[in-house]
Amino acid sequence: MASVVSSTLPPRLNGFLHRNISTCEMKFTFLQPNPFNQQKTVSESDSSTIKRGIQRSPNMKFLFILAVLVSMSTPSFAAGEKPPPEAAIVKVIDQELPSEEDAKQKVLLNVFFDRPDEEKFESYTTENWKQLFAAFATSLTRKAVDQKLDAISLRKVLEFILADAGDQLAYLPVGAYQTTMSGSRVWIITVKWEDPSMSENGKSPTLTHIRVFVFDQKTSKLVGFTTCG
Repeated sequence: MASVVSSTLPPRLNGFLHRNISTCEMKFTFLQPNPFNQQKTVSESDSSTIKRGIQRSPNMKFLFILAVLVSMSTPSFAAGEKPPPEAAIVKVIDQELPSEEDAKQKVLLNVFFDRPDEEKFESYTTENWKQLFAAFATSLTRKAVDQKLDAISLRKVLEFILADAGDQLAYLPVGAYQTTMSGSRVWIITVKWEDPSMSENGKSPTLTHIRVFVFDQKTSKLVGFTTCG
């Protein structure tokens, strides 16, 4: 994954945010995914340290709880294996997303970047990305219906995201998370992406980058965005 994170929108969605963030590595140490075992047991001393940090910082408490909720029950896949569209994630998150921009960006970076929910799709490439987008969008929408969520608004914002890719980028929506911001329900959509022109030796590049879009469910207005690369 590239090391530059930006909250500046791509041209078709420009006009909402204009601030850059310098690095992808804005993470609390204890929020890093465990590469050996997702069910890692926290030691008593580690637990005490985490609790003290949470007590000092309400924002840290929010990030910790949210990261745990997002990463729960994520199936693992072998390296190079392509999870099917049915492996895309739809979840409801009870914790509200902050509306203040710095706090919102911190949550999006810490909770949705470099996580199993999105990293498991990095074996996909830009080849046939539009057909894959349609398959993943259908899977996400179907899961929203099954969970009795607003599938109509989800489908609509997925269409906006597809239009944003245009002919310049390859997008793959791999997660849709319902939460609230300022009392209104929002969709947080995680998207794997890459520039197809970045191919080497005739091989289609893999989707190693991630973008996160936040849309108001009622108005379909974009209310948050950040991207890696």
